[in-house]
Amino acid sequence: MNQGVGIDREAAAALLGWWRDAGVDVATRGDAPSWRSLAKKPVQDATPEPVPSPVAEAPLPAAPAAAPVATPQQPLPDTLDAIKQWHEARANELGAPLVPANLNENAPLLAVGGRAETANAAFEGEIGTLFNRMMAAIGVEAPSTLLIEPVLMPGTASQRTLPDDLVEVARRSIAGAKPQRLLIFGNQASQSLLGMPLAKARGQLHHFNSIPTVATLHPRWLIERPRDKRLAWEDMLILMGAQ
Repeated sequence: MNQGVGIDREAAAALLGWWRDAGVDVATRGDAPSWRSLAKKPVQDATPEPVPSPVAEAPLPAAPAAAPVATPQQPLPDTLDAIKQWHEARANELGAPLVPANLNENAPLLAVGGRAETANAAFEGEIGTLFNRMMAAIGVEAPSTLLIEPVLMPGTASQRTLPDDLVEVARRSIAGAKPQRLLIFGNQASQSLLGMPLAKARGQLHHFNSIPTVATLHPRWLIERPRDKRLAWEDMLILMGAQ
């Protein structure tokens, strides 16, 4: 972990718990590279090895059919300010809560999820607690966050695909934010941004607009299946440049 970052006993215990669940219970490198000094790795062109079946996210419970989600009929925005206004207008038109992106340009890490699951933040509650532990484990404080579908729409969580306009706006958000690393959580986001399901995408390094990118299991999945934390840890090590 980066030097100079303070951590209290409770947070340290939580972090050690994450490492223990992830199987990191042996001595590791003491000279881990600085996050900001990591060099880019070449894109993996080879076909990835088959991934064990547990990493494929199971279908979510069936949800009641929802009315098609309409979006404002206007050109798609191409700047971060315009994107923010576009999402606000869309949320107002739909009469639904908006989970705004937390974007800092040139941030060390941008975490991207699929659909909004809660009304206040991309990752909150029990999911947010685990997300924060995962970030602490790789030495990242207060990472930028982005949801492809930031409007909380009941009855749409089980839908596997996201509207093309939302995916394109997310791509433009990432391009505008220019993060140093991109961590994609869950099958919806992986399919939307990398064009492949999570079971195929995880376990290897990608480059999204030349940004080093890794897809991994969503914290929700890891809460339900703690033994898969080892797989998420392996993914994060790839993104850190440690393997």
